[in-house]
Amino acid sequence: MIFELTSIIKLFVMSKKVVKIIGILITMVMALRLSSCGSDPKTPEGATEGLLKDLQKGDVIVWQEEISGQKLSEKDKKELEKQFKKAPDEIFEHMKDFDFKILDSKETKKGKEADVKVEFTTYDFVKVTEAVQKYFSMNHEKLAKMKKDEFQEELNKVMKKQFDKSKKDVKNKATLRTKFDNKNKEWKVVDLGKNFDFQNAISGGRLKHQIQQAQKLQENN
Repeated sequence: MIFELTSIIKLFVMSKKVVKIIGILITMVMALRLSSCGSDPKTPEGATEGLLKDLQKGDVIVWQEEISGQKLSEKDKKELEKQFKKAPDEIFEHMKDFDFKILDSKETKKGKEADVKVEFTTYDFVKVTEAVQKYFSMNHEKLAKMKKDEFQEELNKVMKKQFDKSKKDVKNKATLRTKFDNKNKEWKVVDLGKNFDFQNAISGGRLKHQIQQAQKLQENN
């Protein structure tokens, strides 16, 4: 998993039931696809653009395979699809609904490696998750008594309401590293799994906010 999810989940919800469901969802969401099918990978910019357009399509099976570097068995695919269909999908739908603008590109090793700077525009996941966290804190007892399907429906409804209030106007920048694949004669983005700035940008600044909140808690203790 490319994000450390434990502290995010603890900040986001409070019951074990919620943690389990959100954990499944965020795992699906954060498994980002590293291929650039249907793009023009002749340049670092083209490969980056193709990759980001692929991310917007939201194929969760391909995302999981690409981030892990392993092909899933048919059994694992069915289980993944089953889990994903059961989990609330509002985070996923809004996570993939990002806009991007390639700002510039610079070769760090001529003909071998290049950095591509990108500006991402996303929803305000910070405000949304804080609002949902507050809702769960205030309604913990009622939600804990719900059946699993009822709970998921309620969670999705609350998230949708918060996202409907949120505008897609949060901007963050990230530099994506690309390498030239001599075998296939094309450029590929290679660092999404370890690229914190990209992860933060695609989540609307949520990761940096989480770190800042954790630091404040440490300072106050």
